[in-house]
Amino acid sequence: MLIDFWYRNMAVVYLLYGLSLFGLGLIILFYGRIVKASSYRLVDILWLLGWFGIVQGVNEMIEMFSFLQGSSFLSEISSSLALFGASLLLFLFGYRLVNLVGENKLRFWFPLLFALLFFGWPALMGVNSYFVWNAASKYFLALPGAILSSIGLLVYSRQQAAGLDDHRDGKYFILAALAFGAYAVFGGLLIPQANFFPASIINSKTFLDLFGVPVQVLRAACAIAIAWSVLRVMDIFDAERIGDALRQKDLLWDAEMKNRNLIENIPIGIIATALDGKILEANPVTRELFGLGEADDIYSFPIISFYSDPQDWARLSNRLAKNEVVKDFRARLKRKDGGVFSGKIYAVRQTIGPEVQIIMALREILACEEESR
Repeated sequence: MLIDFWYRNMAVVYLLYGLSLFGLGLIILFYGRIVKASSYRLVDILWLLGWFGIVQGVNEMIEMFSFLQGSSFLSEISSSLALFGASLLLFLFGYRLVNLVGENKLRFWFPLLFALLFFGWPALMGVNSYFVWNAASKYFLALPGAILSSIGLLVYSRQQAAGLDDHRDGKYFILAALAFGAYAVFGGLLIPQANFFPASIINSKTFLDLFGVPVQVLRAACAIAIAWSVLRVMDIFDAERIGDALRQKDLLWDAEMKNRNLIENIPIGIIATALDGKILEANPVTRELFGLGEADDIYSFPIISFYSDPQDWARLSNRLAKNEVVKDFRARLKRKDGGVFSGKIYAVRQTIGPEVQIIMALREILACEEESR
């Protein structure tokens, strides 16, 4: 029979259930370390969903071992605490999500009401067993938390529809909302049969008798659907980061182009060299100063070849080694044809990427300037 098949493989069901949520929780928390800021406000509360996944995953692992090895005092108390923690985290996620997207906020009375129900209902029942507290966790934390999460995701997808680059992203929000809605039923409402309402009527045994499928199977299916859809929803954060990086790259490219145009058209020589004198960049005015034609490759000449006295280059290099900026340095420079002229140099030593460069602005000193000195 199909029921026998499911119960023979119940350990696998618990394993899939637990691993799906535990893996989702790890990925969400890892993303939280990467995505520090986002235009999507959902990222600010995802950590609650991440910890829900981890704690609920641990709870399902405990349930799996209890199913295989039999329950014990330690496993019962551990499972109850894990269930309470996971249910509380899901409730807080749903509560904050609805307040994130809703125009009418849920005030402090809302969580206070469910806190009173959680503690008051077992007290009124007069029962202090783990089963009653587990039922309270499901009825008053997991059930409303999953419903709030479902509603919040539906509203959020509609609010963000215009900002989603791909219409499929909106569908993933809807799928996640539907998965949480189903989880509210299978993970919050359907608990084992008990002698109190509503567990006396709506319970996992009634469901099994009606449909022939253990509710744990559908909880696992919901967990897998939640994990998959939420991970797809989180793709929007990757798309946003990539878009920001591309926009930043475009801005840097535009700035570089503006700087290059400025350097190309400025009426003084601009030249960049390595510390050993290899020319890395030079603008057209520099080529004119050194008497180079269009066929000449300025990058094939070391900078020292344009100094009439090589000691001038040595002195400039030594001064830059002590001070990063050297102003009004005068040197005798020479052109390719051997003609000598006096030049004034403004030099800066700076690190660009992994390389230290010397950036120089130079111009020819006119004869009238020499006479006025």
